[in-house]
Amino acid sequence: MSSSMSFERKVSSPHQSWEQADPPRAHQIHHHHHHPAGGLGHHALLDQEPTELSVLLSHSRNSCSPPAISTPARPRLATFLLCLLVPTVFVCVALSPLALFFSLFPLTVVIGLPIWLSSTILLVISLAWIPYLLFAQDDLPSQSSLLLPFSPIKVLRIVSTLVKHVIIVLRSNWLEIMLDYSYRKIIVIGRNRRTKPAIVSRDIIYAYSDNSRRRNKRLDVYLPPSFSANTARAPVLVFIHPGGWRWFHKSLFLQLGLRLRRLGFCVVIPDFTKFPEGRCEQSARDIRCALRWVSRSIGEYGGDAHRIFLAGHGSGAHLALLTVLESSVAQCLEEYGYPGDAPPAAGVFSHGNGHISSHELELPHIEGMILLSGIYDPIHQLRAEARVGCHQFLALRRALGPSHAITLQNSPAHLLHWAQNFLLPRHLPPKFLIIHGGEDRNVAILQSHFLSTLLENINRHTGSDDQSSCYSPEDAGSSHGGAPKAELKVRFTPLKHLDHLGTLFSLLIADGPHQRQFGYSKLIVDEILSLVG
Repeated sequence: MSSSMSFERKVSSPHQSWEQADPPRAHQIHHHHHHPAGGLGHHALLDQEPTELSVLLSHSRNSCSPPAISTPARPRLATFLLCLLVPTVFVCVALSPLALFFSLFPLTVVIGLPIWLSSTILLVISLAWIPYLLFAQDDLPSQSSLLLPFSPIKVLRIVSTLVKHVIIVLRSNWLEIMLDYSYRKIIVIGRNRRTKPAIVSRDIIYAYSDNSRRRNKRLDVYLPPSFSANTARAPVLVFIHPGGWRWFHKSLFLQLGLRLRRLGFCVVIPDFTKFPEGRCEQSARDIRCALRWVSRSIGEYGGDAHRIFLAGHGSGAHLALLTVLESSVAQCLEEYGYPGDAPPAAGVFSHGNGHISSHELELPHIEGMILLSGIYDPIHQLRAEARVGCHQFLALRRALGPSHAITLQNSPAHLLHWAQNFLLPRHLPPKFLIIHGGEDRNVAILQSHFLSTLLENINRHTGSDDQSSCYSPEDAGSSHGGAPKAELKVRFTPLKHLDHLGTLFSLLIADGPHQRQFGYSKLIVDEILSLVG
């Protein structure tokens, strides 16, 4: 396989090698059709200002590579506790209100009140322990340890957070989403499998693994409605799905793919490495492979390889932006060198996984980015999760870290803040659309506001006369008849009454008369169409 058509890289954990898939032949398309299914101060979000290059990029000096993920089988004690606590929750949910009712009467208060107190306490402890038993036992310091919350205050915080999230889900249009998903999966996708041209080409391999076929990375392509050899190519939208770096599968977002294809896009939704199979570095590597596959092969599916837009929601927005920033910074450093520091070997970008060739970080041209309710400062997000007691069973710290230094390295906000004096707009996608809900209780809207400020600073630093910047006159442009400098077009759209799930749900289905957050779906779609032009 020629070097231009292959990509191979060894990673620290798990030990495996990856190779990008060859571009599919035209006759292979039909085979895939039938596959089974106000300004914010820096100190508000930045934990510490990275003044040295070694903090973010040159971790080889500090031996800061992430350790291998420890994924032992679930301890027998954890399995036993799960089998005990799950039925306990159902029993206590039924018993607690009955005991409370009988405790109101003088004759039964002696029996009812103790039962109500004990069942309520047992219910609260069970609700706090179950997510820990399910999701907090991966990558523990010791394989024999069992991580559980014992502090009463922490238990109450966890249960309070879980109840708030259940209320948010119940207030959303989750039932309509589920019914619409079932209809489109069974009727629209199921009926379309025997027709040509197909609506979606599923489970296309974009990266191979040496270990097993199950580890091959796949993607779904939703063909544009006017797909034919004689029609113009459609703009491509690559969507990096959310899931807290741990959950969800590309097939769960078929509503998004079907809706955006009707608007004229060729939609690509890839699967990628998730924790505990790998950490953030492996996820970014997979996204780079998927984007390279798109640039080579999307023409076979009616997409325009010269008009690629990268989108993501939540953790997907974080991974999308981090992948692009790593490539942009590496490209800029390769041209100008490491400012104020001794450069590493030529063409090498130091990262938590060790030295990465700048060739491996190369990406096709991205015309624009669509970032929805994203996490751009993981340190700030980790502190917010710690305040409510959820940081130990959510995957942020383990997927992006586990150490503080490696988490900083995987922070788009810190990377942008460090690179703003030398990063050129022409190395970044020219268009950015940042959308965030004002009622988002999962990710603070300040994260998106701070990101938009950092991106705007790239434009301001480009035209400044700061002697510390790395710009050459031809890059910065000149007011004395020089070529006009490139500028980023950054649009930040805060939506007052939208929460974290609402931002995603607004893309899945159109506005309905029974939706609480009526009107936002059309608004978000209009913003995306305006960005694409």
